[in-house]
Amino acid sequence: MAQLLDVIWIRKKKKKNYLINILWIKILGIIAKQFRDLKYGDRFYFETPLVNSAFSFTANQLEAIRNVTMAKILCRNLDLKVVQKYAFFTANDYYNSLLSCADLTDLNLNPWIKDNAFCKKNYTVN
Repeated sequence: MAQLLDVIWIRKKKKKNYLINILWIKILGIIAKQFRDLKYGDRFYFETPLVNSAFSFTANQLEAIRNVTMAKILCRNLDLKVVQKYAFFTANDYYNSLLSCADLTDLNLNPWIKDNAFCKKNYTVN
């Protein structure tokens, strides 16, 4: 009798885990859909390709934006002297060591400067 109860209990447990897994798959699918809709449904998201639009960034401008790291943004806004390379992870000696804020790249504004007589120099944000 004990063996039969063990088999019934194990079968119930497997069925419960199967239902929980299906539920998690559905929940993760809903979350993934939300993030996709937020990214591609927002016409003002900076990477959304707008064909023939005055509001879209050029390829050079997007590259300049992508070269700026969160670590540099934190340095500039919080007046830090050192920060870890990957700002959202704790600093360590192996892959996320502390860097001087002066060593991080600034935003290059050259892609935004149009060809005109007044803008002959290369400008970057200090």
